[in-house]
Amino acid sequence: MEILLTPQILGTLIDQGYTYALAKSEFFNDNFETIHLSPLKEKPKLPELPEGYNTFYKLTHEPLQMLSSSVNTRLLVDLKPQNNSPLGEEDYCDDHYFRYSEDFFEQVLDSIQDYAVFTTNRKGEINSWNSGAEHLFKYAKNEILGLNVSVLFIEEDASHDVPAYLIETALKEGKVIKEEFHICKDGNLFWARDIVFPLFDEQNRHKGFTNIIHNLEEKKQSRNQAIEALSLASNIIETTKEPVVILDQNLSIKTASKSFYKLFRLKEEETHEKNFYSLTPGLDQHHLSILFNDILPREHNCKDFELRYVLPSGKSRILLIHAKRVISAPDNCIVNILSIEDITEERILQQEKDDFISIATHELKTPVTVIKASAQVLQRINLEGASPIVKKYLQKIEEQSEKLVQLSSLLLDVSRLRSNKLHLEKDEFDIAELVEEVVEDFRVVQKNHEIDIEELCPCLVVADKVKITQVLNNLLSNAIKYSPDSNKIVVRVFFDPKSHTITVGVQDFGIGIPLEEKTKIFKRFSRTSLVGEKNISGNGLGLYITAEIVRRHKGHIWFESEKNKGAKFFFSIPAI
Repeated sequence: MEILLTPQILGTLIDQGYTYALAKSEFFNDNFETIHLSPLKEKPKLPELPEGYNTFYKLTHEPLQMLSSSVNTRLLVDLKPQNNSPLGEEDYCDDHYFRYSEDFFEQVLDSIQDYAVFTTNRKGEINSWNSGAEHLFKYAKNEILGLNVSVLFIEEDASHDVPAYLIETALKEGKVIKEEFHICKDGNLFWARDIVFPLFDEQNRHKGFTNIIHNLEEKKQSRNQAIEALSLASNIIETTKEPVVILDQNLSIKTASKSFYKLFRLKEEETHEKNFYSLTPGLDQHHLSILFNDILPREHNCKDFELRYVLPSGKSRILLIHAKRVISAPDNCIVNILSIEDITEERILQQEKDDFISIATHELKTPVTVIKASAQVLQRINLEGASPIVKKYLQKIEEQSEKLVQLSSLLLDVSRLRSNKLHLEKDEFDIAELVEEVVEDFRVVQKNHEIDIEELCPCLVVADKVKITQVLNNLLSNAIKYSPDSNKIVVRVFFDPKSHTITVGVQDFGIGIPLEEKTKIFKRFSRTSLVGEKNISGNGLGLYITAEIVRRHKGHIWFESEKNKGAKFFFSIPAI
């Protein structure tokens, strides 16, 4: 039997003591040459070469480059060497070559029983298998070679193309790390960490993937403890005040709380082992299928999943579901635990608050505008004999009226966002030009801060120019407001060819934002606690509105900051 000579096969031959190879050539159509090689452990003598062989070559880690330098030459090696024991399948499929080149091999050797290391081709078919993999999965090498890697995944993950997702992500991002369940040959499941990354040859051609699977024994033990507690939890669930239900892998009800039966108007004796879909027809079935078929198989956990529930009377409720997927003992079956919260009244109350803000803002805007205009008119009139104090208070009336006008505008924007009535009027424009215009306007009125544009990349976008201007105004205003003891602001505009987005960054050197407040800074009425130390006024609406505008442009907003070390705010939107 002959196979194509590859670097890994050559490495295996050399390690087994083969130093030379008999050679004979075969030509096809005068322009295509095949060289047949028969490995030897000792140097042969030319006069004593077997019939058909006319020369020999020395085997080195440079895989006979001179012979194979031509695109019309291929090298085949005989798996039954002359005067020596034949090479078995386990030899030429060994992952020796890959182990030479991977820096993780020492780690694998240190805990060989904990790590499975194997390689696959581009289709996910296994072509090498180390002893750790054999120990972990119970498959011998001759049983597993050639099979698709999906046989190592639980049926549900395999049916949802999780193996394909892993190798696609690894090829796209260079590596993927994920924790999930695997299944052994004997049907036992275990929790493991997968590391998958692509393999390339010397010409940078994609050849396959390396898989490292670490059996997380500690997590397995913790999982078993959690599973043992699950039966106890089932008893607790039955009496909890919150609607809670445990579903098996077929989505049939195993256990539920009394409040669950009350919410869906069900009788406990009629629901056992019945499908959740059939018992809750009023739930939005399409979105429910997304939770069970897409999210939980991949993430095993989901919070704040919102569903609409229509009662038999026709009235609708809004439910918030927190779901978790675990393995139940002792049968190692998948179960889904759902905690359900009825947030209908909360939403109604929130809507009433939003409606009140909207109405009150509309009602306030007109009289405030009139007050401001009246103060401006009075200031322009040369009031004979008017005292300085009259002029002073007219100025204060105008200033405070302007603040009320700005607050009304912000509240109107919040109201529009909450009711999904903030419309975007998109046009094509160069965002770099817009940044220059906005910065120049700030330079005119802001004498205490120097605003430098350190990077400016021209880029066309399709966006709402007014709304993007509002975003820029807010970020620059905040940078100035929250850096009272610093006089420098830095602006950057740069293009990311990988994501094809344009990013604008605004950096200040002010009070910064504590790390523990990072998650709340884009929420309504949220401000950093440091503003109290500096007595900085504000309402906590600007960044909330800014973030929503960016998201509605299918963009992304984020920041980098530390307490008393300033802040860098960035937003990116798609480029043309």
